[in-house]
Amino acid sequence: MINKKKQNKNHKLIPLYFNFSLFAYYIIPTNVKFITLYFKNKLKMKNYLLIATILFFITSCETDLQVNDEWRDNTVVYCVLNQKDTAHYVRIGRSFLGEEDAYIMASESDSIQYTETLSVKLERWRYGELKQTINFYPTNEINKETGDFSSENYVLYKSKEELKAEGKYKLVIYIPSLNKTVTSEAQLINDFNYDNVTSNYFYADLDFTSDKNLFIIWTSPEFAKIYQLSFIFHYNEITNYTDTLKDSIIWVIPPITSASVSGGERLVQSINREEFFKFVGSSLKEIPYDVRREASIVDLIITAGSEDFYLYYNLNKPSTGIVQEKPVFTNITNGIGLFTSKFSKKRTWKNGLNDRSIDSLACGQFTQHLNFVDHSGNFHACDE
Repeated sequence: MINKKKQNKNHKLIPLYFNFSLFAYYIIPTNVKFITLYFKNKLKMKNYLLIATILFFITSCETDLQVNDEWRDNTVVYCVLNQKDTAHYVRIGRSFLGEEDAYIMASESDSIQYTETLSVKLERWRYGELKQTINFYPTNEINKETGDFSSENYVLYKSKEELKAEGKYKLVIYIPSLNKTVTSEAQLINDFNYDNVTSNYFYADLDFTSDKNLFIIWTSPEFAKIYQLSFIFHYNEITNYTDTLKDSIIWVIPPITSASVSGGERLVQSINREEFFKFVGSSLKEIPYDVRREASIVDLIITAGSEDFYLYYNLNKPSTGIVQEKPVFTNITNGIGLFTSKFSKKRTWKNGLNDRSIDSLACGQFTQHLNFVDHSGNFHACDE
């Protein structure tokens, strides 16, 4: 076990991003190169001797300046609830600080994991009364991605109990060895309706060849702020006319937001249909000449996220300006991380694409190299 109370005079750890597999850090050396560049741009030639003298004292003198703070336990929690899921997971870890190389510390399980079993539960409160308590239990059924961070003792906390939209959920985590309680609250998002499509609409063929944009319109549910549409395009790869491999790719549309989280707002997503073919053309690889592809069904998924989800997304999307440092968003009490909710609504075009769209896959400028058959099943129909 690494002694994380010691100080590091050479490096500082800056949190970069999180996914459900690991908590990542960049290591930024603190050295005199930055000081040299600063003075080089600011002073004239006659000052170089003075700069060299300053740098000599900076690099040769000892200092009592402490770069790192005293060690303290910092619990990291991530959980996104969706009442349509059949299983719910809570990821609990810890951040670390120490004098060792960060990659060495990250390889030690106790730097990023709690080695003891924690008490994890959800409480559903309504009108000030506790209506439901759900216990979560450790599981290692989902493996951590391989990398620099230790996978030893990697666990998630899982429950398969049904969630109800009525009321607010409170996450309560208790760490026995530290006598520490970590909490957060989240409101679930309810189902919502499409405004311009009915169930019969999805029995028709989907047309991506029209010059007019495709519009998807729905009414916002309460407690939701950010919405993202995804199209799942299913296709088959057939070898020797007998061996069939089913596969799919996901076309993700940029998210939009509602004006408030009160619900009842009419939201419209406008989609350029030609972009579908550009996406397919850039997402699929060329395959051998004698292997053919056939278009299949198309799913539409609208995912609604909470206001906390929206804030977290905005703060963690890539920076485009000069200032790269961002504030850290957390809604966890006595820890850091995110506890929030989402709701996903799925519909399927069971007949898939219409004939013109299938022919565009076979012969269009963006996809003709991908071996799609036309609507009549002709293979390499557009070869000259």
